[in-house]
Amino acid sequence: SQPGYVHFTHKRHIKRGFECEQCHGDVANMDQVHQVYRMNMGFCIQCHTENAQDEHELAHLKDCLTCHY
Repeated sequence: SQPGYVHFTHKRHIKRGFECEQCHGDVANMDQVHQVYRMNMGFCIQCHTENAQDEHELAHLKDCLTCHY
């Protein structure tokens, strides 16, 4: 679960074509659903850094207020 100060919607990720498995693991093939990745800020920042299309977008994705408001 997320802390109360983190507001997350899947809309942006879905719009960009990210698959659920990229963050949640291969849930469809799990005998019992379990957490694969530690979804902390470092996990998100690493993905944002790897997938930003340009420096402007990267600056937005690393801005704390993008997810913490």
